[in-house]
This record gives sequence, C-alpha cells and structure tokens, in this order.
Amino acid sequence: MKQTKSFLTIGLSFSVFFLVLSVHAVSAQILHVDSVKVDTVWNTDSSWTDGSGAAKHRVSRDCKISFVAQGEGTALMSVAMSLDSGKTFSPFSDSITVKNYALFAPFATGKKATITARVLGGDRVGVAFKLTARQEAPVIAGNPKVNVLGPIGALTPGATIAPLLSVLQAGDATSFGYCSIAKIQWDTLGNGKYDSTTAGVLTWTWHTKVPAGASAQTRNVIARAIDKNGLVSDPETLSVQFGLKRPIVMKNIAAGSFSMGETGIAEPVHQVTLAAFAMQETPVTQEQYLAVRGVNPAYSLGDLTRPVENVSWCDAVLFCNSLSKLANLDTCYSYTAIGATDAVCDFAKKGYRLPTEAEWEYACRGGTTTTYWWGADTVGMGARVFTPNYGDVSTTASVATKLPNGFGLYDIVGNGWKWCNDWQSTTYYASSPASNPQGPTTGSTRILRGGAFIGSFFVLGDYYKSAFRANMNPTVTNSYCGFACAMTK
Repeated sequence: MKQTKSFLTIGLSFSVFFLVLSVHAVSAQILHVDSVKVDTVWNTDSSWTDGSGAAKHRVSRDCKISFVAQGEGTALMSVAMSLDSGKTFSPFSDSITVKNYALFAPFATGKKATITARVLGGDRVGVAFKLTARQEAPVIAGNPKVNVLGPIGALTPGATIAPLLSVLQAGDATSFGYCSIAKIQWDTLGNGKYDSTTAGVLTWTWHTKVPAGASAQTRNVIARAIDKNGLVSDPETLSVQFGLKRPIVMKNIAAGSFSMGETGIAEPVHQVTLAAFAMQETPVTQEQYLAVRGVNPAYSLGDLTRPVENVSWCDAVLFCNSLSKLANLDTCYSYTAIGATDAVCDFAKKGYRLPTEAEWEYACRGGTTTTYWWGADTVGMGARVFTPNYGDVSTTASVATKLPNGFGLYDIVGNGWKWCNDWQSTTYYASSPASNPQGPTTGSTRILRGGAFIGSFFVLGDYYKSAFRANMNPTVTNSYCGFACAMTK
C-alpha cells in the first residue's frame, strides 16, 4: 500500500534551548508540519525522604509541541525520542511520557494539534523528538464485485448496454488516516490504460456491447482510486456478467380444485379452489438474486445456479418488488417499516409476489393426490429431490438437476425450504375460505414449504411430503431457506 510520510525532528537542550528542524522529503509528499512551538517548564515530578531523612526531588520537563499538518483528511502521528542529539531515535520508554495524546493516533489536517511530552530528570543535553505523520492510500471494494445483467429477458448479442459500475471507500477512512477520494479510474480493456470517472466519484457508466456467443459471459473491469492527496489505491477487479445462466421463467398454472392437507400430516383435509396463477420454474437462484438486488447473501457458494438462501421472508418480498420494477409491472407489496417487516400483499396487482400456502401445495402436487408428487412412498426420491449426504446438512445444489413435477416445476421440494406469503395460524388453516385463501392477516411466523435438509436426517422423507408444513419468524435468515416467485394471472 502506498503512503506518504513527513518527518519533523525537534532538538533541545535543557541548559540552552534550541530547535533543529529537519524535513525528510519522500516521493509524492503531500503532508508537512507547518509550525512548531516547544515550551519547557520545570516540574516537580515526585518528592520523598531518603533513609537518612534528607529530602529528595525528581524533576522533569513538560515539552508542549504544537504543529499544523497540511493536506486533506486525517493523518496518523507517531513520536520517537533521541538522547544523542538526533543521531538515533527510539519510541518512548520509561524516561519519557506523553500526556493528552496517543502515541499512534489520527488527527485532522489543517488544524493545530498539540502534544505534551514529559522528560524525566534534570538538565538533559541532546534530547530530541521526531514526529512522524503518515497518510494511507485509499482502500476501495467493489459494490458488488459481480454485476449480473439481464434478469428479465435475454440480452441481444451486439446490443449497446450501459452497466453502472461502482466501488465503496473503506468505512474506517477517518480512523486510519485516509482522505476522501478525488476520482476513480477504470481499466475496461485490461491493458492498464485507465479511463477517468466522468460522472460522480465512486460510480461510472460503462458503455459497451453485449458479446456474441453463449449467455452469461463475463468481462472484468479494474478500478483504482486516487485521493485528494494524490495517493493511489490497490486495484479492485469487478466482473460484469452479460445475461443469466438460467433466466427467470414463470410456468402458468391453470385454475382448479384440490384436496389440501393429508391425514396425520396437515389436518383437516379440506377442498380448495384456485384461480389461475404463475409459479417460478425453479427456486430463485443466487445469480438471479444478485442480478436484481446486487448482493448474494447465500451460505452455500460455488455456483450461482444454486438456490439463494440465507434470506428472510422480508428479503424475499423486497426481491419480488424489485423484480416487478425491472419488468415494468405493479409492485404487489406495500410497507412502511424499514426492511419491509410490515409488508402487505395486494393480490389484485399483476406483479411478482410469494405464493400463498394453498398455491404452493397445488403447484407442488402437480396434479397428483399422493403423499409425494411422484407417488405414495420414497422410492425413486433421489431422482426427484436433492438430498445431501449424511452430515452435509447445510449445502444446496444447482437447480433443475433433478426431474420436474407434472407442472414442469424443478426443486419444488428439496434444495431448501421456500417462503410462502401466509402467516401461520392453525385456526385459519382449519377454517380457511374454500376459494383462493390468502392466509390470516396477522401472526408471528410465516409459512415455509418444500422441505430442506436441516434437522433429523431420518425425517427427511416427511419434509418432502406435499402437505408438510413448517413456519419461522419472517425476519430470520438461515442457510436453508429460500423462495420462488408467483404471480396473479
């Protein structure tokens, strides 16, 4: 990491006071000490009586050193002392103390700063101090490191596109002697030639074209920051992905009726009639979530085509609203609380949302009436449900690697639990409306469906039953809960 330093050496003798100023230049030096004032005052540090009763005193000098550091932002200061007129320096020891100042601490440039150093002992000849000021080069990070383009519809090869690239400055800038960034430079060709920021400071619009060939190609862009002192950051690499490996596909589910629930699993069994709706072909993938929300919160990394997890119910509804905006559709959720903890769904709107519990079970069954959507027992489950090896309880797999159900839906069970829109209520479930039930209006937990791989290994078969229900606090995140989108038709 590049940095600039300024050295100030102050020499003094307690019998004859004098100053010696020596500034050691370094390349790209920005910071220097503008003024110095040293006042010495005799001080009785301690008094005592020796064994013979004679009074003894130890004296010291308080040396006040004032300076003004020029430059931008903050700097870090350290102090060292010499006992041989500045020939050799070492950090403070028991022979000297510093009051009202940390030996290595940030201070603001452009303002007067004062430290008080107490030198123990009587007249001392050849005492000198060295003040070292240092400023750090800026530190930046990609936001995000991977920019995924084209979540809605395929990108056209050769089409002009303008992704917005951005970086973040280190959050501890003030505490560690950084100063604000003046501009960002971007290397879009990988040849080390940089284009300076044209709009804003930490963001830049890259005008480029979609590459020909297979979707999900990536191009790397390198950013580096230059601060107001002229110091340059280490380069940061951002990747831009053109198109998705797996686009967001919605499957139309025709209107129909079914028996919801199962004796001994979810009771009472009751008849439900649903209007037509659409259900996402797979759970939302990490790639899709990253493209829409700009972050990837997942725990099980390694392939962006894995389901996104580690998302709360609130995160899921925010994704649905963001996706609706990208597609120029209505946003189904309204809320006032930070984080959408009070989100309410308007089912009349034509945008993305979470499925109701009834919609989820109807979609899961895929037209069947058996315990599992593929039959009455677990025979052949491995061809249809991702089940990790025993002990691998916190991993997922790429979506759509198993067989789909009768409605063409992949991973409808397994590969993570899926959030539903409904609040949990045993009373409501027992007496829900027969037509398009939307769940209770209040509650403390939200419904989860679809079975993951957390808990007793021996009850995994129960998790994958079409009627099996679970629930959890809607603000909680963990490594086994994701979601799939639905839409009113």
